[in-house]
Amino acid sequence: MSDALAAADLAQREALDPAASVWVAASAGTGKTKVLTERLLTLMLAGTDPARILCLTFTRAAAAEMANRLNDRLAQWTTMPSGELSQQLVKLTGRYPSEDDIRTARRLFSRVLDAPGGAKIETIHAFCQSLLRRFPLEAAVPPEFAVIDERSAAEALGDAAARIIAEARSERRPDLAAALSTVSRYLVEDRFFELMAALAKDRGKLAEALRLGEPALRARVEAALGVPAGASHEGLIAEFCAAGDLPALRGACALLAQGTAKTDQPLGVLVGRWCAETAGRAAMLFDYLAAFLTQKGEIRKDVPTKGITKTAVDLARVLGIEAERCKHFLDARNGLTIVEGTVALIRLADALLDAYDSRKRLHAELDYDDLVLKALELLRKDGIAPWVLFKLDGGLDHILIDEAQDTNPEQWQ
Repeated sequence: MSDALAAADLAQREALDPAASVWVAASAGTGKTKVLTERLLTLMLAGTDPARILCLTFTRAAAAEMANRLNDRLAQWTTMPSGELSQQLVKLTGRYPSEDDIRTARRLFSRVLDAPGGAKIETIHAFCQSLLRRFPLEAAVPPEFAVIDERSAAEALGDAAARIIAEARSERRPDLAAALSTVSRYLVEDRFFELMAALAKDRGKLAEALRLGEPALRARVEAALGVPAGASHEGLIAEFCAAGDLPALRGACALLAQGTAKTDQPLGVLVGRWCAETAGRAAMLFDYLAAFLTQKGEIRKDVPTKGITKTAVDLARVLGIEAERCKHFLDARNGLTIVEGTVALIRLADALLDAYDSRKRLHAELDYDDLVLKALELLRKDGIAPWVLFKLDGGLDHILIDEAQDTNPEQWQ
């Protein structure tokens, strides 16, 4: 156990080296925030101005916890006996401190308090907010914008959704009316609002998906699901009903009529009707598919039954081919349903975000997602990003990130 503790202590000591760039990975509750706080202390002890260190966390609670730990530690150092302070500095830096080191440690608390805004320990959203306030014209945001909390944002989003639904139902927007008609076949109202809120959270991905327009998005979804380009349900049904190896299926009917299993003869009658009733195939489509496929859309293993295939070997091949054709059709039809639902949802979400953004512009408001997305846009903007990055680089020497397991791609970017 002592060897393990010594190894852990050595690893933590290496993580505190101000000259090294470090990534700390460990289980929850094992002291990652402690290491981060102590690294912040060693950076300041090494002479780094507290105002030139940026500490980013992903929650306000984590930011407050880290700030409290730092202030408590520095406050203790101001009045701590020299011997005890020396021991803490030895443990922190790995070397015995000089008198100058002790004086520096005692002054750090006042240096942090005197730094503009104190130590920069803040959430990613707070950092983005400060960046946008520093460069509002470059970021194309109102200079005196207000940040709305999640509850206010949810209310505003709900109002925007209600407005979009009203426009669709009044048929002032036929495109939205068609999208709402498609979506309402599969969703209850509460679930619809949940989906709209989820799409609004991923507005960056939504904008990227629609970057080339809705037709291009539909084509990409069709290709991903193996749906023929520009397909319709009517077209798929007509194509399925018109195809198939009818001579082979008629031969299968005669063989199935000789079967002794309870499913053989009914299947033969159904296939016979399918072959004979050209105009009525669409009406019997559901029954025909159910004869070859399970409720889960898988090919039935008992078509035809083993007893009859012993005497009619070719029957299995003929019905197997037809079963594959049924499955291919069902997959295409289900895929088309997903395509239409996806495009309809995204069309509604795009209109929703337009209405939501209009409301925020009217009141000079940004929500938390706006802070990240607009900061990211600012840092990518041609002709402006290099200047912004130069100004940022001129004010920062070190960046420390807590809770780096966050998976939000826009925050990482």
